This record gives sequence, structure tokens and C-alpha cells, in this order.
Amino acid sequence: MNDDLSGVVSGLLSIAGCHSINKSDASNQVNSSCPFAFSRHSDGRDGSPSFTVNLEPPLQAYCFACHSKGWLPLMLMDIASLRRDGELFVAADSVFKSMDLSIIDRTMDILDEKEKAEKLRAQQDFVSNLKPAPIKVSLGYEVFDESQIAPFMGSVPSYAINRGITIDIAKRWEIGYDKHKEHPRMVFPVRDRHKNLVGLVGRRLRQSTKSKYYNYWNFSKGKFLYGMHLHESDWVVVTEGQMDAIILDSYGIPTVAIMGSKMSNDQEELLCEYKKVFLALDGDEEGVRGTLDAIDRLKDRVILHLLNIARGKDPADYGKEAIESLLSSADML
Repeated sequence: MNDDLSGVVSGLLSIAGCHSINKSDASNQVNSSCPFAFSRHSDGRDGSPSFTVNLEPPLQAYCFACHSKGWLPLMLMDIASLRRDGELFVAADSVFKSMDLSIIDRTMDILDEKEKAEKLRAQQDFVSNLKPAPIKVSLGYEVFDESQIAPFMGSVPSYAINRGITIDIAKRWEIGYDKHKEHPRMVFPVRDRHKNLVGLVGRRLRQSTKSKYYNYWNFSKGKFLYGMHLHESDWVVVTEGQMDAIILDSYGIPTVAIMGSKMSNDQEELLCEYKKVFLALDGDEEGVRGTLDAIDRLKDRVILHLLNIARGKDPADYGKEAIESLLSSADML
């Protein structure tokens, strides 16, 4: 059975674009380059055999480079969705419909009731309909909804309430919560302009020596503008952080974030697709340096305006009327 399963897994990894595919008899697993390298690895081309699929049910997979992990069928669905890869969908459909699904069914005995229900729903979706699995199943974190947000508010999302996050805002931006015991984080999915999921960024919610932000997939943030997929206007406000973009968007202001203080070349090109750009980076030293760099990049390429964010303030610190006032009085550069 494992030889057959090895061939099946190897074939799917090949279709998914993996290299260096081989079976390790000693460890009963298949190794290959990571199928997510194009979006989650810093250089986008990593060909090292960092991806491992355990041939014991339920085909758990893990990448030692970008730390992607999960049930292989769901990971393949993620890849097919990210790439809009019809061939991979068809291959997965053919292969998994021909498999003895009791292999997967038997693994349900080792899962707790909640995991069992989620895995079963995911299995049914994948095998029967080949529909993308819900984010909270396929990506391994929980998305706020009406039933979940109340219990979260006791310890973690007091930050969310204080920053003005409502249920509707959480749903619009797919904001999630990673309940890691020692380092809980709010999770912000990052989508490209075509709404493909390309990465996850977590914001630390407790004081810690750990970094304030965590890049779950080690994807290249500089290739994307956070929130670009939500806006179709010919003008946009540019902020540093996700929360700034989310709060200004809640005021009805089209806003994107560069996810840092330093704009990348790719982000510059994306911003040049707008007719008018309003810079609203943070009012600290890094924000000022980032603003000066952004001005040099954009001043001759778009109609550029600068919001006067006060020293020590972030755009999200301002209410709706205050931001609108800053927009109306923004200097054109």
C-alpha cells in the first residue's frame, strides 16, 4: 500500500511543481522541494528537499523552510487555489477519488471531537466536490464570527475592541486569531490584487521578547500591498501597518499597507497604477525615513499628497473626521 501511496504522492507533488522528489524507506516518507516556494519562500525558487509527506495516514506534510504544515489534500487545495491551477485540481480529483478513503477515515480515531468534525468536513469537501476548504480549516487558524468573537474578548481581542475592530470589519478582512498558548496573535491574511491568498501575518497580543509581527509562511511581503484586492478606486491612502489600513478602510477610505516603513520596488510599481496616492506613514523616525523614501519614488510618477501625521501617532489613532480633515488639507508634492 505504501509503495502505491508513494507513487500517488510523488505524482501529485510533481504536478504541483516540486523538484527533488524521493521516497525515504527508512522513515516511510516522501521528500521534495516545497510546493509553496513560489509564494512562501523568500526567493520564490527554493529547490531544496525541505518538504516532507508522512506516508502513514492521514498524509501529514511539513516544510522545514517555510513551516507550512497540514493534511496534504488541503495543502494541495491551497496550492491549486493560489495558482488557479486547473490541472492540479483535476489530478487531485482523479487520484483521491480512486484512493481507498478508509485510510483517511481510520485517522479520525486519533483526533479529538472538534478536529474530527473539521477533518471530516474538509475531507467531504475535497473528495466529493473539490471545493476550497474553509480558511479556518485549511490554514490552521480561526476566523472571527458571531459565535467566536465573544469568548475571545476576555483576554486577547481587548486589543481588537480598543482598536475599533467589529464583527463586520473582522469578516471583511478575514481577521483571525492564533491561540498559541504562549504567543497569541491576531492573524491578517494577505491577498494579492487578484484575491489569491499569498501569506499570513500575525501581530503579537502580549508583551514578549518575540517580534511584534510574525510572518507565518515567510512569504515576501514586499511583493504585495495589503488590502489592494478590496479597492477599485483610482486613488488610495498608503499606511505602514495592517491595522492602519483596516481602520481607515472602516471610515470608507480606500487604504493599503506596505507592511513596514520601507516601500519596495514591487510596491512602488503597484502604487503607480493609481492616479493619486496619499502617504500616511507613522509619525515616528522610521516612518519619516520611509516617507522621504516614498516621496523620492513616487513624486514624478503619480499625483502625490502627504498627510500630516503627528509625531508619535499612527493613522489608526485618528477618528474618521480627523482623518478626513487631514485628507482634505494634505499637501500635494
